[in-house]
Amino acid sequence: MAKSVPNALVKFRGSVPLAIFLVLLLTGCAGAGSQPASVTTSTIGAVSSDSHTCESLYGAALEGPEARAIDIVKRFEQRPDLSSISNDEVKSASDELVAFRLRASPAAGTLIAEQESPLNQMLTIIQSGENQTIDTLAFKTAGMELLSFCQPYPSKHDSSHTQAAPAAG
Repeated sequence: MAKSVPNALVKFRGSVPLAIFLVLLLTGCAGAGSQPASVTTSTIGAVSSDSHTCESLYGAALEGPEARAIDIVKRFEQRPDLSSISNDEVKSASDELVAFRLRASPAAGTLIAEQESPLNQMLTIIQSGENQTIDTLAFKTAGMELLSFCQPYPSKHDSSHTQAAPAAG
């Protein structure tokens, strides 16, 4: 049975390679990733539009908090002993998602909240050593739904490349 998500992703942000890369990360089919870029916290206004939330979550070059959270979950799946993940990076990714959720629309906020739980479970394990099961499938499912939700909102970076050239003459 074919899924409709890949068709929706073709339009997402006007950039097929970026969307495909995110799908590969979420499904665990991408090769070994590099370490995440240094974490920066974005300041979000009172209530962000869905367009702003989506663009900021992913970033113009996949450097946003969603991409960092995906990378953390991917590394956890590769090494479930959490040896490749630091407390600081998980805490930072979780805090950034919380900040976005608090400013997002209810629809986007619900999907973001579903991704916070696995990160919080990782934090608990790292900090306390308590053995828990981490539901990465819920993270991935919410991630795919978030991609689909954000599909109608091209980034400013991508839309600037797709504008028509002025007529000659």
